[in-house]
Amino acid sequence: FTPLIAAEELSATQIRILLTILERGEISVGELSEIIRMNSGNCSTMCKKLEQRGLLKRVRSQED
Repeated sequence: FTPLIAAEELSATQIRILLTILERGEISVGELSEIIRMNSGNCSTMCKKLEQRGLLKRVRSQED
């Protein structure tokens, strides 16, 4: 992961998000925010930024 982290200039929180998604697979922002102990609004914003950088893909749930 080191070259990706250096090239993308990822923060520790962004790395935690990506590693949690890698470990858990498909997960909601609410679940993710609970796991990493982060406010769901902040977590959503962070995921949006990661999506804009092409590092993850967010899909709106039918249940939302």
